[in-house]
Amino acid sequence: DVGSDACQPPVLVKPLSPLEVVNGSNAYFECQVKGTAPFEVTWQKDSKDIKSSLKHVILQKNGSIMTLDVQKCDALDVGEYQCIVANEVGSCSSQTTLSIKEPPSFVERIENVVTVLGKKVEFKCVVRGSPPLSIQWQKDENWILEDPSIERTFLNSIATLRIPVCESIHSGRYTCQAVNEAGQEKCFATLVVQGILCVCVCVKLNAVSLILCTPERSLSVFPDKREKDLKYPDTDKTKINQIYKGSTFICVH
Repeated sequence: DVGSDACQPPVLVKPLSPLEVVNGSNAYFECQVKGTAPFEVTWQKDSKDIKSSLKHVILQKNGSIMTLDVQKCDALDVGEYQCIVANEVGSCSSQTTLSIKEPPSFVERIENVVTVLGKKVEFKCVVRGSPPLSIQWQKDENWILEDPSIERTFLNSIATLRIPVCESIHSGRYTCQAVNEAGQEKCFATLVVQGILCVCVCVKLNAVSLILCTPERSLSVFPDKREKDLKYPDTDKTKINQIYKGSTFICVH
């Protein structure tokens, strides 16, 4: 009885911490207690007892530090873990979770773009995966470093590359690469920046004129320096019912 009065129940000093590990790596759990040894230690996963094995290495260090080392983790090891420590006069426990880091993947990928000189272009993709995620861009085989003509952002899982004013040098194959501890993933798209073809056509003032453009195109007219797009997607012919004096027409392929 006197010995029982001096016996102190176990009390948590350091609880278990949640772990997120890369698939195939080890997960190391540790908690510390104080109280009167010896302690009986039970480890559980999802409320089921864990026995010490090559897969689950259970140790007790210095009589007060309880450890569980889960070897080569995979999806089957994901769950809730608990360490229960008891002696003759009481017990305590600590719970935590184990999860596997998710490698990057693209929910939405960047798409091919065809545009003309001077237009704005935006490549956009949606990325998921365990943080922290690093996003990098390539043009052809070269990494895109700091470039005042190209804007890059990564916010709320959306990676964006924006070219405010396209030039012919921007044509090429673009790669978005997402990287985290668990792996990497890439998606690709091409950008074609075309020039503007200007053709002089002599017409009579106020006459009806017919202009042919192939392949599919849009036609812009600039009367008095005001732009108006004329688009006929189902035909290669554009009929202009009125010619303004000093008008300029641009057929964009």
